[in-house]
Amino acid sequence: MYNWPIIKDIVPIFSWVLDFLHKFIPSYGWAIIVLTILFRAALLPLDIKSKISMKKQAALQPKIQKINEKYKNDKEKAAQKTMELYKQEKASPFSGCLPSLIQMPLFIAFFGALNIMAGIQMFDLYETVIKQGLDAATKMIEPWLWVRNVWAPDTALFGPNGFNIFGWNSSVIPAYHAVYMLDQFKGISEAQYNAVMGGLIARTSANYNGWLILPLLAGLTSWWQTKITMPPQTAQPDPNQAKNPLSGKTMQYLFPAMSVFFTAGSNAVFALYWITSNLVSIATFKTVDIVWKMREKKREQEELEKQEQAKLESARLAAEAEARKLEKAGGAKQVSQGKKNPKEGDSI
Repeated sequence: MYNWPIIKDIVPIFSWVLDFLHKFIPSYGWAIIVLTILFRAALLPLDIKSKISMKKQAALQPKIQKINEKYKNDKEKAAQKTMELYKQEKASPFSGCLPSLIQMPLFIAFFGALNIMAGIQMFDLYETVIKQGLDAATKMIEPWLWVRNVWAPDTALFGPNGFNIFGWNSSVIPAYHAVYMLDQFKGISEAQYNAVMGGLIARTSANYNGWLILPLLAGLTSWWQTKITMPPQTAQPDPNQAKNPLSGKTMQYLFPAMSVFFTAGSNAVFALYWITSNLVSIATFKTVDIVWKMREKKREQEELEKQEQAKLESARLAAEAEARKLEKAGGAKQVSQGKKNPKEGDSI
C-alpha cells in the first residue's frame, strides 16, 4: 500500500508541511494536531455537505418506513415511491457517500505517509548512531507528554522488551522485527540492526514507550463519532437490517475496535492524527446538528404562523360571508314588509 502512487506523491508534501510546522511548534505531536486541523478545515465544505445529507436521510426515515410498510408486498413500487420522496424533498441517498469516497483516498494517503515518515525518522536515528554516536541519537528521540518516542506506538501491552504481535511494539526504540519491512531498512540484516541500535535499545529497554492511552482514545472517539452519526432507531426496526452483519449497531462497535487495533500497531503521530480527526468530525457534526435543529425549529414556527394566519383568514372570510348573508336577509325582510304594508296613498 505504501508504494501506491498517490501515497508516494503525497509523502513529500506532508513531510514538508509537517517539518515546516515543526520549526514553529517544537513537537511533532503538537505539529500533527495542527496539521490535522488544517487538513480537516480544507475538507470542511465536503464534511458539512456529508453531514447535512445524513441529517436529511435521518429526517426522511419515518416517511420511508411508512412507504415500505404500505408497499411491503411490492418492492418495486416501494422503491419508486421512495425515489419520488427523495425528489420531492430535494435529497439524494448517495449525496452523503460522495464526500466520504473523496476523503477515503486522502485518509489512506495520510496513513501511509505518516508510516513512511516514521520509517524515515527511525532510519535517521539509525544513521545518527553510526555517524555521531549514542548520545546524539538519544537526544533525537522526541517525546510527547507520556509517549517517549512519537514515532513508535503508544503501547505498553507486551512489556518494554519490544515483544511484537500484529505489529504492536511497546519499546521506545522498535526492535528489528518492527522495522525490517520498511523501505529504509531493506538490505539491513537483523545482525546489522542490532549491532547499531542495540546500545540505544538497551538504554531505553527499561521503559514502556507509552500506556496504550492514544489507541484507547482513538477507539473512544471513533465510538462517539459512530454513535452520533448513526440514524435514530425507528419504532419498528427493519428485521432484515438487524440481521445485516454490517448494520449500524454492529459498526458502532466494530469500527472503534478496528481503530484501537490500527493505532496500537502504528506510531503515536498517526494515533494523534486519528483522534484529532475524529474530534474535528464530532465538532462539525454537533455544529451542523445545532444549526439544523435551529433551522427546523424556525421552519416549524413559520409553518405554525402560516397555519394560524390561514385560520384567521378563514375566520375572516367566514365572518364576511355571514355578514353578507345577514345583510341580504335583512334587505329581503324589508322588501317583504313593504309589500305587506303599502302606503295609504296607494290604497285610494
